[in-house]
Order: sequence, then C-alpha cells, then structure tokens
Amino acid sequence: MVFQRPTPFPGTVRDNLQVAEPSLGDDDAVRALEAVGLDATFLARPAQDLSGGEAQRVCLARTLVTRPEVVLMDEVTSSVDPAARLGLEALARDLADTAARVVWVTHDLEQLRRLADHVLILIDGRVAHSGPAATLETDSAPAVRRFLAAEAVDDEVGER
Repeated sequence: MVFQRPTPFPGTVRDNLQVAEPSLGDDDAVRALEAVGLDATFLARPAQDLSGGEAQRVCLARTLVTRPEVVLMDEVTSSVDPAARLGLEALARDLADTAARVVWVTHDLEQLRRLADHVLILIDGRVAHSGPAATLETDSAPAVRRFLAAEAVDDEVGER
C-alpha cells in the first residue's frame, strides 16, 4: 500500500528500499527509483530530507521492490508535479497491464478517466456505483451522476 501521506523511514533512501526487500542490490534499487521518476543519486540521500513528492515516489518504489500482486495507491499523485503525476500514472497503467492489480484512489475525475478500467464510487461510505469506467456516465444512478457533476464543478473551481 502506498498512502496519500508518504511515510519514509529513518535512514537513506537505500535503507528505505531495503526495509521492504533486505537482499535488494543497487542495480535493482536504481531500477525501482527510475520506475518512479527518480535517479540513482537518491540512494544515498537521507529519506527525511526529501520533498513531499520525492518521498511519495520513494514509498512507491519501496512497495514495488516487493513485487506485489496488488498495489493499493491512495492519492499517490497529490504531492507531485504534473510531469511526475503523468509518469506515475503511466507506471500504474503498465503495472495493471503487465504485473499487478492496481487499486487507485482518486478524487480527480480526469485522472479516473485516463486510468480506470473499473470504477467503484463511494458516497457517504457506501458503494453507489461499481462497473466499467466506460459506462460511468451512462449507466450510473442519478445520485452518482449528481456526485460526478459536483466533483467536476469542484475541479473547475480548484483550477482557477
């Protein structure tokens, strides 16, 4: 699981990756960092000195070195810049297509449209919609359509 608020452990980035996979060598560590848009120079950096977006990506790399069957990502792009966001979205899409199931939590409707195969919408803690992403706007209940319309207005206001 990769949480919305990154949780790097004390020590270096290398230490953080090796917490998840103690036998991890530098070559595999660098590949994991590159997969999340960071380079080899991060291995020696203290994890506590990372920016929010860097810490988020290190936490994702830490998850990936375990070779999970399922990756749970809770708002993992909330603290990264647009280029990193697109890179992480591409990584998630690649994981979903080749290596693991990905459960991606987002409030960003455009991101949902770019990434999702299947959508689960919760309203007031209850499942209000579950189905293919392509049918979200056409096959969902009126309460879900109202929810989506309200989210779209919130997104437009936030962009201003």
